[in-house]
Amino acid sequence: MVRGMDLGTVFAGVPRVGGRVDGCTYCYSESDLELLGGDPADVPDSLVSSFAREVIDHWSEDHRLETLICAAAHIDHDLAPWLLYLDTLGPDADAAIAEVAEYWATGGEPMLWWFPEDPAAPIRDWLHSDVLWDRLSRAKADDVKIAIARM
Repeated sequence: MVRGMDLGTVFAGVPRVGGRVDGCTYCYSESDLELLGGDPADVPDSLVSSFAREVIDHWSEDHRLETLICAAAHIDHDLAPWLLYLDTLGPDADAAIAEVAEYWATGGEPMLWWFPEDPAAPIRDWLHSDVLWDRLSRAKADDVKIAIARM
């Protein structure tokens, strides 16, 4: 369970990868990569946490943190709590979170399975939050801060 949510329920309507997730085989076993591509109910919480904190180079472009956050938001049709969850992750997540912020700041669209009136509203709020800016400063991600300022 992540923050009191059952992952099987969270990801119930999300399309499956359909087999093994492409990722770093130095850090993850073949069986871990198979689990990540299958039924979310079978994935241990520790593996979900590890996946969410990993730097982006550990995963192919098809398995980015942005996709995971949007999929998790599917359960209650709300990105905001999941963006706040990103704020709780430690410094090991800085690079991946900076990449997500840059993707959204440069015009990337959230992949949502529902149709809110303004799907980017929680993202805009998060991009301008003090917590994110502190993280970007710590990560020396000035290029991301510039991209956000230009939005």
